[in-house]
Amino acid sequence: FAMAVLHSIMFDVEILYLAQKLGYRIAEVPVAWTNAAGSRMRVTPKHAITVLGDLLRIRRLHSDRTLSAERQREA
Repeated sequence: FAMAVLHSIMFDVEILYLAQKLGYRIAEVPVAWTNAAGSRMRVTPKHAITVLGDLLRIRRLHSDRTLSAERQREA
């Protein structure tokens, strides 16, 4: 989590990306989902562009060089 950069709704995607790049095993776990009526999150074109931009930034933010430096610090 210390390597995470994003402070947006895409933080979980970034964490999963980092975990995979660092060699962690990732498992899908089923959850019981209840849709909450009256949710305050509204998707607008601006929000969609921001999310897409963050998604595209993840790979650039965490190049192999950056991850290699992190692995060396942990060793």
